[in-house]
Amino acid sequence: MLIKIPFILIKLLKAAKLYEVSKKIYRKHFIYSGILKNDIESVLFYRSYNLKKGSFFDVGCYKGSKIDQFLNIDKTIKIIAIEPFQKYYCDLVKKYTNYKNIEIFNLAASDKIYKKNKFFYNNLTLDKEAFSLIKNARLNKHVYIKSCKIDSFINRNPKIIKIDTEGFELKVLKGAKNIIKKKRPIFFIEVTNKTFNETIKILSSEGYNVFIYEYSFFKKKLYNNWKKNNLVQNNVFEQKIYSINEIKKFKFKNFMFNVICVPNEYCYKFKDLLN
Repeated sequence: MLIKIPFILIKLLKAAKLYEVSKKIYRKHFIYSGILKNDIESVLFYRSYNLKKGSFFDVGCYKGSKIDQFLNIDKTIKIIAIEPFQKYYCDLVKKYTNYKNIEIFNLAASDKIYKKNKFFYNNLTLDKEAFSLIKNARLNKHVYIKSCKIDSFINRNPKIIKIDTEGFELKVLKGAKNIIKKKRPIFFIEVTNKTFNETIKILSSEGYNVFIYEYSFFKKKLYNNWKKNNLVQNNVFEQKIYSINEIKKFKFKNFMFNVICVPNEYCYKFKDLLN
């Protein structure tokens, strides 16, 4: 049984300047103890797991925080981790070396299988999580990486798929057509104003409903959009998700959303989180 950490405790720890120390102790000794933060993403992960038993796919793992969340729910859950950046791949292999239920692949998810793709990055601290198969002015370095389609893993029984691929999510979805039709997984996807509408279009045509559970609107387009005074964000500790119509009240052009995409036949399980 999971124990949720009261939000008031987190606030008190921050006020006493003990939050960062407590977080380090938690990560070292208690991360897989069954204690789960009660932020909206954790709630949705837990509900999705109970609804759709099967494998968890983490596409774009970074340091494995989402893997940790699912291991916190069930240490034996089958996990497929796909991480293209060599450094993070090696860190993940080392971190989860004792977990026989976790498979880790140094691949980039796409809509095609290629032996050689340019994978773009830079060495700026500001962009430490920004790696992509899409070239832009900021990502001025590259390495070569093999690509795969998520459909290639259909025999691993994917039931929950998280996609965080820095703008490449549409290609990833196109490479998962068979899984969408045959396995009907729940998706957790990071999207931006450039990919949001097309993500809705692709999944709606397959009988999915898309809800926003974390939003970040940017008042102005800056080099570092994440400056505090440039953000309009929701409280992630509210037990609430947003419909597409609800989110239209915001008039900002630039944004980043975390969305949950649920097959229509399972939407009733999440209706209580809507207004």
